[in-house]
Amino acid sequence: MAPVKLAELAAYGMSAKAPKIKQLEAMRRSATLLATVRHLEGASVDDALLLFDVLMATRLLSRAARAGREQKLQSLPRLRKAAADLAAAVAVVYETPLEAEKGPTRAADLVGRIEQVISKERLTAALDLIAELVPGEDNDDDLEWRAELIARFKTVRPFVDSLAQAIPWGCTPAGTPIVKAVKDLPTLLARGKYAGVEHMREHDGLVTGSWRRLVYHNPNLPDGSLDRAAYTFCLLEALHGALRRRDVYAIGADRWGDPRGKLIPQPVWQVHRDSVLTALGLEMDPARHLQDLAEDLDAAYKQVASNPAVTVKGGRLNLEKLEALPLPDGYQAVHNAVQAMLPRIDYPELLLEVNGHTGYFEVMPHLSGSEARRPDLDISQAGVLVARSCNVGFVPVVKPGQPALTLSRLLGVEKGYFHHEGLAAASATLVTAQSDISIAVQDWGGGLVASADGLRFVVPVKSLHARPNPVYFGRGKRSRGSTWLAVVNDRVMGLGGLVVPGTMRDSLFILDALHRLDAVEQPDIVTTDTASYSDIVFGLFAICGYQFAPRIADIGDAQMWRLDLADVGLAGQPVAKADNGYRHLNDLGLRKVNVRVIRHHWADMLHVAGSLVTN
Repeated sequence: MAPVKLAELAAYGMSAKAPKIKQLEAMRRSATLLATVRHLEGASVDDALLLFDVLMATRLLSRAARAGREQKLQSLPRLRKAAADLAAAVAVVYETPLEAEKGPTRAADLVGRIEQVISKERLTAALDLIAELVPGEDNDDDLEWRAELIARFKTVRPFVDSLAQAIPWGCTPAGTPIVKAVKDLPTLLARGKYAGVEHMREHDGLVTGSWRRLVYHNPNLPDGSLDRAAYTFCLLEALHGALRRRDVYAIGADRWGDPRGKLIPQPVWQVHRDSVLTALGLEMDPARHLQDLAEDLDAAYKQVASNPAVTVKGGRLNLEKLEALPLPDGYQAVHNAVQAMLPRIDYPELLLEVNGHTGYFEVMPHLSGSEARRPDLDISQAGVLVARSCNVGFVPVVKPGQPALTLSRLLGVEKGYFHHEGLAAASATLVTAQSDISIAVQDWGGGLVASADGLRFVVPVKSLHARPNPVYFGRGKRSRGSTWLAVVNDRVMGLGGLVVPGTMRDSLFILDALHRLDAVEQPDIVTTDTASYSDIVFGLFAICGYQFAPRIADIGDAQMWRLDLADVGLAGQPVAKADNGYRHLNDLGLRKVNVRVIRHHWADMLHVAGSLVTN
């Protein structure tokens, strides 16, 4: 059965009373009940995983990270004192000559010199303290907060079994080891204190970084024992990250389900894959595409670093406050002269004059396909545009004495010509005509930069596109609305739009709108507001040939990333220009992009882009 029909049956089953459902015909009743139960199953799984996500993100991970930072700050005085003792010892080593009058300096003499500055007990204590507080080669900066996290084991122990057994887990190849380990976790925990390293040997690859020290080397446990609490949180952290990446998902769920299930079927994708790759100018191997991105990223860093008002420190962008430039001399006089030259004209006359220059009314086809046109059809079309664009209705426009502006004529013209195909054809004609105007081309912009934003309309009745937006408009009936997502280029020309539900995120709708533009010439750069920003969208826009450029609020708080060509498999490594000349990007504190993850998800991202293109 079609997903839309299942959703309709489930919606009816959720709202109807039991006696009403009982009166349905037998097959319809069974289908309604089955669809309702499936909906409830998916909703319950979504609710359970939402609680798991909130618990991990807010009550466990964030609190443990905060406690870890506090513990690290408390240990700084002790660490500073130990570092000073070691520095004094190292200074003695550097000041002692290797060759003395009596021959080479002996180790015993060197130790004696050090003990004159700092005692052996203090030096040993300093070494032990640094070994305890400073992460080793196999550890990382997350050791403190992960150690704090283990103390909250009683919070997660009651639901670990249900999480492993009740949720219908599904996964990609990257998430297979995590799902297997989660399903084996209840058996391991049931062993109690007898759980050893040998009982989770096949899942050893999931224990990385500082987790290895916490899981395998708990000083309070005998050798060969396993810290069950540490291993549980190591696995839950991996599950939480994979769940957010959708490497792991819940079968049958909506929000936490497999997003790939909503793409075009795999057999269809196999048929259209080569043509889609050709249309997008991409290859199945992402190396060349990643090289282009790395070179663009390197050039952008060099351009930004050459600006004296911008500094990159610790991987974060710092921008000095920019003052507005003063208006040039004579600006106001020119502005007033141009304003005085503009003619005063009525809106309907403007519509008809633009039609005389472009013929955008003539290209609007009739819904029936008929090519017969009345001589005064342009007047009727202008009347419909005035009524609808000004939102005044037909009453102020109707003139009984003029056949082109009677109510029946306006209604017929609206139904016959103002459909999607007709409006798209008229819009494309206007966009093409503007590209021939010299002032728009030479002075306004190149037409390759577009801005996408939404205009929200309240829709208080049930509608296909009406949804609430709880962030800005609450959740009541009056908060339901739709959004007209419009795309405008840097020549101040509308390229098209799309009616979408008034939900919080609209970035993927923007990508859909770009594939439905009326203009022949497509933009290269798409700017949006912060609400449309998400990491995965950058990759999808790049694959489809667009540069996604959201205006991110508080961009100074965002961690920036670098991409090494060596990881891509090509020669060379990008560098960026800093205050002291050219140096590697990692010297600026930029985090390194995991190219292995990009390669792994490349096929999935191509499938997503192919679904957008083919649909």
